[in-house]
Amino acid sequence: MNAREQALLALWRGLDEQAQLEVQRAAEEKKRLLTLENRLRELEAVVADIKRLA
Repeated sequence: MNAREQALLALWRGLDEQAQLEVQRAAEEKKRLLTLENRLRELEAVVADIKRLA
């Protein structure tokens, strides 16, 4: 574990359970949005390819 991860874990452990759940939900939402953004970029590329072939 690197220093940044250790610092984050120390902060995490300093939070109460409710705050940890809020942070977890926010991180999960961020991950979900990043996945959707990546998928959207892939679909945009497919559409652009189709338009070029049409």
